[in-house]
Amino acid sequence: MKRRIALLLILAMAVCLVGCKEEKKEQEKGNGRVTEAPTGTLTATPENTATPEPTKEITPMPTPDTAKLPHTELTEGPLFAIGTTMDGTAYADTYISPNLPAFTSEIDFIYLTEDGYPDLAARMKEENNRHNESGAYYQDEILKLLSVQEERFDKGWYYRDRIKAFRNDSAVFSYTRSLSEFNGVVATEDLTGYSFDTKTGELLDITDVIKDTDVLQEAMRAGIEAEYGNKNVLLDSWDNVFTQLFGFRHYGWVYADEGIEYWIEMEYMTDDLTELYKGTLKVAEHPELFAEQYVGAYADGMLKEREDKADPKEAQTPIYEEILLKLIAGVGTMTYDECTLSLDMTDLSYTFVAPGEAEEVQPNISFYDPMNGDKIQLMFWPKNENDPTGVQTLSLLYVLPFKLDGFLLVTDNYHTSTVEYDVVDRSFPQKDGLPSQRTVSFVNIEEALAVLLQGFYLYYPELY
Repeated sequence: MKRRIALLLILAMAVCLVGCKEEKKEQEKGNGRVTEAPTGTLTATPENTATPEPTKEITPMPTPDTAKLPHTELTEGPLFAIGTTMDGTAYADTYISPNLPAFTSEIDFIYLTEDGYPDLAARMKEENNRHNESGAYYQDEILKLLSVQEERFDKGWYYRDRIKAFRNDSAVFSYTRSLSEFNGVVATEDLTGYSFDTKTGELLDITDVIKDTDVLQEAMRAGIEAEYGNKNVLLDSWDNVFTQLFGFRHYGWVYADEGIEYWIEMEYMTDDLTELYKGTLKVAEHPELFAEQYVGAYADGMLKEREDKADPKEAQTPIYEEILLKLIAGVGTMTYDECTLSLDMTDLSYTFVAPGEAEEVQPNISFYDPMNGDKIQLMFWPKNENDPTGVQTLSLLYVLPFKLDGFLLVTDNYHTSTVEYDVVDRSFPQKDGLPSQRTVSFVNIEEALAVLLQGFYLYYPELY
């Protein structure tokens, strides 16, 4: 977690308490107390007087009382897609790695692709805008630094803001964002959890989902003690520092299916560890602690499917199944002749510039979806870059919706990369020089089409 003013106050208090970093305890710790080492000389026990130790009775772990476990009526949450924008690439002469960017920016955006969740969708749009703004300001500062950078450097600078999904049901929609930054001097990492009420879109506080944060505090304290207590790495003051950190909310959490997953930095409680301590406060182990309306699918088979799930594919016209998906699958491999042959087998009319017809025009084919007016354009490039008059294969495919100020681009970048599925999102606010559009890449065509054909129409009315 980033250094905040409150954190400085915590450290100041810790310094006042301990003066400086204390020497590590060499004594064995038990139950939070120091046990002094025994003194004196050990005396051997005569062999004839030795008595066997009584056999210890093993007490089995208590079985959770299932009658006390929360009862949930959960269904699946909304369909969504996560894409990444990498528009912030920048080059500099002082970067010694040839043909590689001196700075890269990667920001994840999340889109709902199903109707019926307007409040949550509006919140996701706000989150996308907020992280786009943060990344844009950071990029602007980096570009200023690069413009005056005189010393050559061999490690690229970066800004990476990535999402990992956790829960998605009718009660909670949650994920984490891991932010990594490097400005040529200092590398920082920050992990933040986001847990939203699926119905209202409101960001949940830890006090909304558990009834007593003291239990969470003690679970974290016990976990730290168990993990690090015998490794001779904890400072003498770690317990007090932990109390201060917890009190100022300098820990992270996210609501997962089994319960609350939490983490806290060990940097201020140890000599040199910079890792996060992570643990889980499980519903099955503390059933009375959790607010029942937000309890997740903590046991197998609890989550129920929804009968009314709206598949984004329903927004596709017959053209998609008939020809478009075939052409998309052919990016990078289908020749110009193969594409025209496929189109000739349909009732579609198309315009074209064939290879060799115009020296200054890239070979292309264009046609329209007769049901909605969307334009589809295919662009071709020589399969062998050293033979511009040779076989031309499909390299770029555009889907430009008739009513939408945004589009889909499927490309292998003139046969120089694997196929990418990009959606241009033009919904970002125009202010303070911030980028009003981002090219967002998705891992597959299904997610890209779902965002273009369903997500945008449902939640971004200003685009069309």
